[in-house]
Amino acid sequence: MSDEGVLFEGLRLGSRQAFHALLDQHDAAMRRVARLYIGDDPGAPLIRRTWSIALPGLDMFAWRTTFRAWLFGILVSAGRAHAVTPTPPPAPVPHPAASVEWSTLAWSAAWGEHGWAALDAAFAAQPLNRREVLWLHDVEGWPVREAFDALGLMAAEGQSLLDAGRSDITAALAQHLGQPPQAPDQQARVASVAALLRYSARPLPPRAAADELGVVFTEWRHDRGLRPWHRLRWALRHRVGPGAELAGSRRARSAPVSGSGPGSGQHRAGGQYRSSSDESTGQQPLRQGRRNSQMDRDAENP
Repeated sequence: MSDEGVLFEGLRLGSRQAFHALLDQHDAAMRRVARLYIGDDPGAPLIRRTWSIALPGLDMFAWRTTFRAWLFGILVSAGRAHAVTPTPPPAPVPHPAASVEWSTLAWSAAWGEHGWAALDAAFAAQPLNRREVLWLHDVEGWPVREAFDALGLMAAEGQSLLDAGRSDITAALAQHLGQPPQAPDQQARVASVAALLRYSARPLPPRAAADELGVVFTEWRHDRGLRPWHRLRWALRHRVGPGAELAGSRRARSAPVSGSGPGSGQHRAGGQYRSSSDESTGQQPLRQGRRNSQMDRDAENP
């Protein structure tokens, strides 16, 4: 099972460790994508809305695409309902550090603040569906199929939007900056546009408070009625979080100790070491010991 599959399984069972691991993986990209719909406003409400829809719908996820595409598809649907007209950022974007890639990009020799302004204006002028596919594929670097899945697009439709958006932005830059000598052919100019869009990504807005998303998660887990033991079994199986430490401690308890074993007068019974003299008196194993032993067997055979 992939790492994404392991975390999805833990999330479905209500593991907070799995939830925070998925937040670490996807939160930054979710906030960047949220700016397509709400501009520079904080994206916390939109991201909370996304998770409040995604968590109750986990059982409907059937792996016809990646979990990331499914999650971002919910974000896209929620964002489209609250989309605002984009405006270019008022502050200029800092010039990227010199690099081999930058020197080979179209218009890099003549680039300046007017170049960033022209790029931002050209991107903002694109219809929302073009901006979505340009952002997921060219800026976030998603494979085309995964980007199209998240946006609910057929392959031909998505490719048409991608090509049209790149061509329009290329034409707008050529109008403002002239034809670039570094990239005389159309394919090179289009590749340069994708790189320039990545460079132009502005700093992220503040992250949604962890306790706010934690409240969404906690309420969902409570309403779902998930049993803590299910999460513990997942943690033991995949050696994740506190469950892994617990598994290690149980293995340590089950190992032979000095003075134990045949002929020593002691043996393991239900999680506790008992002397042979205890058996002669008919003493029963401790209740806690029996419970620990059963938990060990269940963890090995979830």
